Amino acid sequence: MKQLEGKNLADNLQRDTGNLIRMPWAEDAEKAVLSALIIESSAINQIVDILNPEMFYDSRHEAIYRSILSMYDKNIRIDLISLNKELEESGKIRDSGGIEYLLEITGTVYSASNIENHALYVKEKYIQRRLIEAGHNIQTSALDNSNDISDILEYSAKEIEDIMSGAVNESNTVSIGEAANIAYEKYLERNNAYLIGEKFNITSGFLNIDKYTGGFNPGDLIILAARPAMGKTAVLLHMAKSVAEQGKHPVIFSLEMTRDSLASRLFFSYQNIDTNGFKTGKLDSDGKNKLYYAKEYVSRLPITINDSSNISIRKIKNIALQLRKKGKCDVIYIDYLQLIDMRNENRSYNREQEVAQVSRQCKIMAKELDIPVILLSQLNRECERRADKTPLLSDLRESGAVEQDADTIIFIHRPEYYDDPGKEVGGEIVESGKGSLIIAKNRNGTTGKINFYYDETLCKIYNDKQDSLPF
Repeated sequence: MKQLEGKNLADNLQRDTGNLIRMPWAEDAEKAVLSALIIESSAINQIVDILNPEMFYDSRHEAIYRSILSMYDKNIRIDLISLNKELEESGKIRDSGGIEYLLEITGTVYSASNIENHALYVKEKYIQRRLIEAGHNIQTSALDNSNDISDILEYSAKEIEDIMSGAVNESNTVSIGEAANIAYEKYLERNNAYLIGEKFNITSGFLNIDKYTGGFNPGDLIILAARPAMGKTAVLLHMAKSVAEQGKHPVIFSLEMTRDSLASRLFFSYQNIDTNGFKTGKLDSDGKNKLYYAKEYVSRLPITINDSSNISIRKIKNIALQLRKKGKCDVIYIDYLQLIDMRNENRSYNREQEVAQVSRQCKIMAKELDIPVILLSQLNRECERRADKTPLLSDLRESGAVEQDADTIIFIHRPEYYDDPGKEVGGEIVESGKGSLIIAKNRNGTTGKINFYYDETLCKIYNDKQDSLPF
């Protein structure tokens, strides 16, 4: 989508609107920052994390500040003579206005004691210009009937998101004392939750998995991987339903199944409904009653579903962010990795690099939203070529980066998919409906395996073959 150049925006706006536009900028503050840096070299340490060169509106000031940063990187003391030399050697002396303009700037002496405030004011005016630019570009895009509305919305969201991320002055650098206090405060939160009988972390929905992992922590990326037809979606729904029953708000991004298909599966898992009768519309009176009560139950669950079949990780993050602000997003489930739209990623990337990029973005999203993200993924065919088809970490499809980014990796494996019940495989007898959840990586604990039983007809998972209730 065509964007206007920031420095030429005023001219463009004047041409488009017929009005004289004066872009906001802080001339005196820009000069004050540069003057203080030239006179007191050490002042650069106060603002190097605040100002980028493009934040200066005057192109001369931008060129000067770029050279100052270059000197800072090379550990060269900043003064008038050294700066003039740096500008000459880099070929930027003309862009900077020359020695005459440097003398003009330093002619009015500004104290470095207020340089941080001046820098923040320069940044504030830069953000204003960015907002004006974004608003004009969004308007222009919206008026262009050749643009797809979803592309316009995604572009608009990204523009604002980029501006917001640039406006935040939070530092990720803290002392060990601050980190210790944060860790201690988080423990107190968990302890308070424990004392009143609440779960602090997000449950997996599987008691034995929670024993291994302690539940899913905020900021964690959990990979749930399997070959097709292993029951990934059934496990996902079981997890989401368990979370919802505790009053938490799971959000499901289903790129493969429709929202009504997911709801139907929840019907089946809650009530023993004749799935064939449901699909053909031929339920008897008892089946209709079960369906009604299942619908009433499922409707009360605080689950949000987005079934966009063509969605980027950026869109997922934007949707989740809005829901998070409303208190309606405590955990995210994405079904599944390989279906995420990657067209907006670097076009020079191969498929493995694209998957790696999406995996990394999912981890970043988990940290930024401070919630667990459960990302479903397909395994490659390597496991099917082995006598023992139990999945291994090397079977993760298309990217080893997925393994690196994940805090926890859980495989779903059902031996009966490959071998007949009664056959001995890997020292175990294949049982009908029996499967395993294999914790292959656990950054917060140990690895291991738990068994489960799966009723494919009812989309129901059981702790034991004889259980009447899912675990």
